[in-house]
Formats: sequence, C-alpha cells, structure tokens
Amino acid sequence: MKPHHATIRLLALAAVVFLVACGVYAFALYTVVRIQNTVGTLGDKVALETKEQSRLTAARSILASSASQRASLATYLLKRDDVASFIDELSRLQAASGTSMDVRSVDAKKGGVGKAAEELGLTVAVSGSWSQVMHFLSLIESLPYGVGITSIDFVNRSQSDPKKKAIWDGLFALSVALRN
Repeated sequence: MKPHHATIRLLALAAVVFLVACGVYAFALYTVVRIQNTVGTLGDKVALETKEQSRLTAARSILASSASQRASLATYLLKRDDVASFIDELSRLQAASGTSMDVRSVDAKKGGVGKAAEELGLTVAVSGSWSQVMHFLSLIESLPYGVGITSIDFVNRSQSDPKKKAIWDGLFALSVALRN
C-alpha cells in the first residue's frame, strides 16, 4: 500500500501545485488587466488634457493677436464716468451747429441681445433751421463713440407763415454703448 500512498501523495502534491499555479496565473492575469485599464484611462485623460491645452494655447494666441483691436474697441465705448462730459460734448456740437438744445432725459439701462452690456439712453430736443438741425445730427453721427439714433421726430414750427424762416424742432432718442 505504500506505493499507492506515494502515488496519491504525489498526485495530491501535483494538484496543490497546479492549484497554486492557477491562482498565481489568475492573479497575474487580473493584475495585467487592471493595469491595462488604468493605462487606458490615463491615456484618455492625457489626450483630453492635451486637447484642452491646445484650446488654451489657441485662446491665448487669439487674445494676444486681438489686443490692439480690443483696445480700439474700448475707445468706441463711452466710460460710465464720462457721461457728464459726453453731455457737455453734445452742448459743444449744439453750439457748433447753431441750434438750441435741451437734454430731456438721461437713463442708463441694460442692453439687450446683440447690444452693449449697458447703454446710456438720451432724449435730446433741438431747434433751428433745417440745415442747422441736420448739421447737428451729422455731428452726433460723427462722434467717436457707439452712438445709435433710435428715433427721430421733426416738426416744422413755422408752417403758418411762409415769409418767416422755417424753424424746425427735432427730438432725437440716442443710445450710447457704455463700458466700466
């Protein structure tokens, strides 16, 4: 019986060694698969970071190349602190055109879609001859700011007497783009 005991022991030992080898193989396979998944995830993260870095580099390049354009655009917008000087500028234009002028309303408001973030709304009444009123209007349009004329209303005050020089009243609603 001893020879069978030796064979059984040898088979048991071979079975144990086989089970241990299978366990080591399974552990090694599990570790390799886990490392592959980690490497794949890290590779995806690196690709996303590289793409994001490319976007940031492109954005920096655009910002650098448009610095002068943004600076010139900023001069097109009226500073919020310069509203009083803008109204004084309108008074100088009024004097240059020979009209009389009255600022009826001044209102700062939020801009809408496709407009400046904030706008200054002005209603200006002027009186003078047709050419004076038109000259005043052209001077407003030539200001170095984002001035929009949102409405115009003209009334001829001297229609009753054709011998008198015609006096025109103009009411202009202006919108001026503001910046901080």
